[in-house]
Amino acid sequence: MTMDAAGEVTVKPELVWLGPDATAWAVVDAKYKAERPDGFPDADLYQMLAYCTVLGLAEGHLVYAQGNEPVMSHQIRRTGVTIHRHTLDLSLPPRCSAGRRATRSRHCSKLPLDIDTKTS
Repeated sequence: MTMDAAGEVTVKPELVWLGPDATAWAVVDAKYKAERPDGFPDADLYQMLAYCTVLGLAEGHLVYAQGNEPVMSHQIRRTGVTIHRHTLDLSLPPRCSAGRRATRSRHCSKLPLDIDTKTS
């Protein structure tokens, strides 16, 4: 997917969840790094803002492999975009909540994010 009209700048989010009409419903970017003492880098927010802008989404999700901070949400001024930062506790075993099928590898078959995919 390209960011500019000329098609010269490429963006590559980890996951774009598409609806039945192939429009983006959600964007998730995984960060395989631990939180630093001063928090997560702002560059991750800038990157997610670019993804949300290109895809026309009002929300984006950054998922970090490890961290101590609770879920944080950042409403980006003058854009209508909210970016959520999630951290995983890698010391816990994977689990599946009710209604999610476990695959052969015993991991959940869907993302562990509360993204409502139902349409009315």
